[in-house]
Amino acid sequence: MSAAIEMIGHGVYGIAEAAKLTGLHPGRLGRWFKGRSDHPEMEPFLIADYEPRGGKLAISFRDMVDAFIASQLYTHGVRVPTLRKVYRNLQQRFGGKHGFSHEELRTDGSTVFLHSLSDTDREGLVDLLNNQRVMPKVLMPFLRKLDFDPISKLAVRWRIADGVVVDPSMNFGKPVATGAGVSTHVLYRAYLANGHNLQTVSGWYDVDISAVRAAVAFEQGLAA
Repeated sequence: MSAAIEMIGHGVYGIAEAAKLTGLHPGRLGRWFKGRSDHPEMEPFLIADYEPRGGKLAISFRDMVDAFIASQLYTHGVRVPTLRKVYRNLQQRFGGKHGFSHEELRTDGSTVFLHSLSDTDREGLVDLLNNQRVMPKVLMPFLRKLDFDPISKLAVRWRIADGVVVDPSMNFGKPVATGAGVSTHVLYRAYLANGHNLQTVSGWYDVDISAVRAAVAFEQGLAA
């Protein structure tokens, strides 16, 4: 298990919460970070930034980004052994833990993935990335919504929806209305408690009515 890092500024998400935000299967997400109790030999594929507390696992913002990229590749045909190799090699290439959270994937994703494998391992991934166009169709729309730190080149913000951002430096990484800094959950609960009156909530929290509208649309989408 990796050394624990300070949670403040890095985002904190339970497995169920991260699965809801990313649209990933919570069972798969949990297994990739915790391994499988029924198969002790199957070690976790991804190592969370945080040590479990009270038997509960939480992951960071960059853990969540890594898991999303890995899951999309897996869903489109890349098996876990290949994902392990790609992820570990990218960690070495970028000199850090989060192999799938680096800005270089957005600028030259296919080349970065392919260069991380030997000629023997590369063949299947070439077909996947090029023939099925996984990068432009699946990964690039997600990567374009990420903002990256200019020094570390790692993801620091996810513009998850119109008017909503997931920023680990704000509100422990919970979704907030862009520019308002108020949790979408808080705005939505206030909206429900006040007869669906956008103007009232806007006044109470001193935010633009468009921020309330964006928060409501986002939370309703999560619940759908």
